[in-house]
Amino acid sequence: MKKLLSGALALILCVSMVACTVDQVLADIEVVVQIAASIVPAVGAISPTDASVVQKLSDDATAAIKVIQADYDTYKASGATSDLTRLQSAINAIQTSLPQELAAAHISDPKTVAKVTNWCNLIYSTVNAIVAAIPALTPVPVAAVSAKSVSAPAVFPTAKVIVARWNSEVCQGDAACAKLVKVKKHFLGL
Repeated sequence: MKKLLSGALALILCVSMVACTVDQVLADIEVVVQIAASIVPAVGAISPTDASVVQKLSDDATAAIKVIQADYDTYKASGATSDLTRLQSAINAIQTSLPQELAAAHISDPKTVAKVTNWCNLIYSTVNAIVAAIPALTPVPVAAVSAKSVSAPAVFPTAKVIVARWNSEVCQGDAACAKLVKVKKHFLGL
């Protein structure tokens, strides 16, 4: 009987921890929206053609992440299968359209290509964390943007972790770039 009770308690704790983790990931999505919107100033001075392409990628990613957040909020409030389907569609849209847009974007500057590719990988891993955190979602195979394998992290990212990844993977030591994305106090639990 003790084993059954401890097993039930472990299951309840596990499920409640997953729910908290999902809420944490989605609460931190504001940071991901900042990241999506900050790639244009992060790449700095580039040709007008490259700037236009990067701006379109940024606009599309920002809009898609905001849709994911809104669809999750709707699903969480209703629990309706139709809202879950809408959330799944929003996730599928960014997972398929962003790599296609990046592949079609003929950016001429190699440094910009590297920065934008790392930016896309950061967005993918965050979206993959959302998929992994919501058991009702069906994982969709995602084409990696680069040779790196992009998967959900073992621990769900916090705002601080996401910003740290922005600083190291996208900005790569560029202080001006690192200042573009900030963790707000309410994300730190203050």
